[in-house]
Amino acid sequence: MTRQTHRLNGTGRRLDRSKPISFTFDGKRYGGFEGDTLASALLANGVRLVARSFKYHRPRGIFTCDPHEPSALVQLRSGARQEPNIPATMVELYDGLEAASQNRWPSLRYDLLSVNQLFSPFFAAGFYYKTFKWPAKFWTGLYEPVIRRAAGMGRLSGSIDPDTYEKIHHHCDILVIGGGAAGISAARAAAQSGARVTLIEEHARLGGFDGTGLEQDIAELEALVNVRIMPRTMVFGWYDNNTFGAVEQVSDHLPVPAAHQPRQRIWKIVAPQVILATGAHERSLIFGNNDRPGVMLASAAERYLRDYGVRPGSRAVIFTTNDTTAGLAKALGAAGVTVAAVADARNGDEIETVHGRTAVTGVTLRQRDGSRRTVDCDAVCVSGGWNPAVQLLAQRGQKPRWSDGLQAFLPQEMAGAEFLCTGSLAGLEDREDCQAHGRMAGEVAAQRFAAPDSADLASYHSYLEANEARAASFAYFETSAGKSKKFIDLQNDVTAGDVSLATREGYRSVEHVKRYTTLGMATDQGKTSNIHGIAAMSKALDKPMDQVGTTGFRPPYRPVSLGALAGRSRGKHWRPILRTPLHGWVEDKGGVFIESGLWHRSQYFPKPGETMSQAISREVQAVRSAVGFCDVSTLGKIDLQGPDAAAFLDRVYSNGFAKLPVGKSRYGLMLREDGIVMDDGTVSRLAEDHYFITTTSAESESVISHLEYCHQVLWPELDVAFADAGEDWAGTALAGPRAREVLARIAPELDVSNAALPFLAARECTILDGVPARLFRISFSGELAYEIYVPSPYGRPLAEALEREGADFGITPYGVEALDVLRIEKGHVSSELNKFTTAADLGLGMMMSKKKDFIGRALSSRPGLTDPDREVVVGLKPLDPSHSFRQGAHITARGAPLAPENDDGYITSSAWSPTLESHIAIALVRRGQERLGEVVEIIDPLHGEDPVPATIVSHHFYDPENARVRS
Repeated sequence: MTRQTHRLNGTGRRLDRSKPISFTFDGKRYGGFEGDTLASALLANGVRLVARSFKYHRPRGIFTCDPHEPSALVQLRSGARQEPNIPATMVELYDGLEAASQNRWPSLRYDLLSVNQLFSPFFAAGFYYKTFKWPAKFWTGLYEPVIRRAAGMGRLSGSIDPDTYEKIHHHCDILVIGGGAAGISAARAAAQSGARVTLIEEHARLGGFDGTGLEQDIAELEALVNVRIMPRTMVFGWYDNNTFGAVEQVSDHLPVPAAHQPRQRIWKIVAPQVILATGAHERSLIFGNNDRPGVMLASAAERYLRDYGVRPGSRAVIFTTNDTTAGLAKALGAAGVTVAAVADARNGDEIETVHGRTAVTGVTLRQRDGSRRTVDCDAVCVSGGWNPAVQLLAQRGQKPRWSDGLQAFLPQEMAGAEFLCTGSLAGLEDREDCQAHGRMAGEVAAQRFAAPDSADLASYHSYLEANEARAASFAYFETSAGKSKKFIDLQNDVTAGDVSLATREGYRSVEHVKRYTTLGMATDQGKTSNIHGIAAMSKALDKPMDQVGTTGFRPPYRPVSLGALAGRSRGKHWRPILRTPLHGWVEDKGGVFIESGLWHRSQYFPKPGETMSQAISREVQAVRSAVGFCDVSTLGKIDLQGPDAAAFLDRVYSNGFAKLPVGKSRYGLMLREDGIVMDDGTVSRLAEDHYFITTTSAESESVISHLEYCHQVLWPELDVAFADAGEDWAGTALAGPRAREVLARIAPELDVSNAALPFLAARECTILDGVPARLFRISFSGELAYEIYVPSPYGRPLAEALEREGADFGITPYGVEALDVLRIEKGHVSSELNKFTTAADLGLGMMMSKKKDFIGRALSSRPGLTDPDREVVVGLKPLDPSHSFRQGAHITARGAPLAPENDDGYITSSAWSPTLESHIAIALVRRGQERLGEVVEIIDPLHGEDPVPATIVSHHFYDPENARVRS
């Protein structure tokens, strides 16, 4: 284990020196203490080089002490818990931590891809756009493969994440975002009114940049019972109705989460009043080789000294534009670090360039008289002022305003807005000012919550106005001399020259320059670079900063893991699993399940030694020759009642229902407003004002939503009520020539004769000695058939009774595969309702009433939907019955060349028909009904199969006269 050569003795307020920690970086073991971050521990061990930049693979070190670190991104852990692109500044050290550098090969110090620097003239702004153009053949053969291989920085493990994630909803009266001096004061003041206050801080501890002297305030805040403090939590998004998204790092600071402990937790927070105390980000300065390891923000150097007892080097140069670095110079001296020079841009001094490659070895200073001198050093501490963290506000569409006095973009206060801004975010620099104004913001928020119109904002606003009026920050962003590269975006290697080139090539919008150069598109989202890009544009375009403006900011504020966003919705929890009331019975019978949408449906029931295709054929033949039963509980079921129910149905369906007799069912077709078929199903009239509707399984939710819209928006005057009854009823289809005999046994009190219960009859009755049931003589198979619905708890008893009472007739359970074969043989459409077909396409044009209006009627007559050249439903039979078809295969005229213009349609459903002893298919074919009897070719270029000759036939393969369903 290496010695902590840069660790100071007896300092570091965040450290517990009684608890030493061992960790590894790039396989080498180092030591630290509890309270360290990975960044502070690496610096303590004298490690400067920690990363490589994205494009040029230039050496990079630790630049900040905050979450917006652009350079020191590392890979954490190994195995399934491996996680890339994590700022070393935010990794809390724990014993056994494994970290590795990334975006380098074969090693961090000797990265062969650093040769990219030699080709930097070719990688200037927009280089990847330019490779799209010329020469074209280079794109697929060279450019694209190279760019794809180079894309990304870290690497995922490829294994399933073993950790868990949670989501939680939270409501409070006042939300305070930011736990620095202003946020603490605001939360205390707001809580004193009795309001429920939530304070969110992204670091592990409250206090902000310098928490010294705030210990008593923090203790008093923690003691308040109406205050929730959420450390290690980052607000990443501000959404409508004052809804905030936040992610809490629950156990990222532990080697492995405890049992049942999530790794991260997403919070959805709603608050009527919000106080933003998000602080400010220190900005760098732009000078030659400003990206070398050892160049660091001044505030970061000060925090490493104070909080972690780590000196940034032995000899330091300070480059500044403001007075906030005065404390750093004293702190460096007290820590034994020689301050070799202070270059103050206000006095005309500046750093022209940095010397060294993998570490800073010195700088060239350009003094006010134009002379230059070289200063030996191993650390450069820079401060170009502070940028208020306006990103969350900008997510709500608010454009920040430029302040010449503060030389920064500030939030725009909006009259009557539900938010307040305080602290460094509002342009305040002095801690006492931040605390005083924070108290004002807390008091105003509490007044607003109690009585929205009673709050007095005069003092709150005047405090900020007075601060801005006396501000006189120095306007300086970039060194004026030097030939070395000057980097603006450290992660993406965007230089000042790139921005200048973009403006010369015609880009004037800050949004366009961002995308052309990739400026601000790194993991820090431009928090250390955007202001300098705007300044470079201002200079190149000769436009003031406020006219250049800022880019938009979208959530997330910082990267959020996909695991946290998914929460527990992963694997089998990704979406709910729906099981029918017969699920357990199917399991006991050895049925195989298939996922159909959210449902687990019985696919087929194999017998010992049977293949899937053999089992399906046996089930089909049983239905055709004897009797079978199938679970149809997944069908959508809607109960509709009311005196205007018939009128409502007439408007929703294309065919009529006003004259449907009580005790009868009818097939119904529902169109969208654009004339395309939305769904089909059955409507049964149980009483004058009572209907029972079934829909397809896939569209049950969309149909009920559509009906709600029709009732609430289109025709609220109609007196109807309806409910989704999908889970209330278990459904079973009983089909086959002997179905009536089985029905008679389970419903002995009901007359099931053809005269008493004809085709499309609907009855409410009792079965199984008193179980209430709804019985419909409806067939999807083409056989004599019934659909039997019983309350869900009776679904399994019904299946058991059918199996028992039908044994004498050879009853066979069948699954959705056999059901699909039966409906294809019969020519019923299902897959053909694909959101693109019309009623006429499906051969159902006669169901569009000419005597009434209905949704979709007007637009269904558009020329494009009535074009005689449209693809319409037909059947296909191969010339050789053994030749199979694939769903999705295309149809061409026989002998036509394989070309898009010769594509005449495609197969929508296909199956082996044991009844016809042939493969058959339903297809959508151009002018199909005019081409019955024509031999065409079925081609499948995707699978490279030989064309199959087939004859276009009617899609009603089986019993086209409908004799069997009426028998």
